[in-house]
Amino acid sequence: MESKTRRTAGASPASQAAQADEDLVDVLLVEDDPSVLEMYRLKLELDGYRVNTALDGEEGLK
Repeated sequence: MESKTRRTAGASPASQAAQADEDLVDVLLVEDDPSVLEMYRLKLELDGYRVNTALDGEEGLK
């Protein structure tokens, strides 16, 4: 799977990290089972996503 981050040639490591953080795709993950939520959160983060989590729909809408 293609990473959702990109590096800028010649940029300093600090500016590359800041750019990479800005380039992350935000994902809202809603799951009522905490162990399943954690499993998917870790997988998505490893795939280069910035993950926000919620245990139910009401919490997810906040």
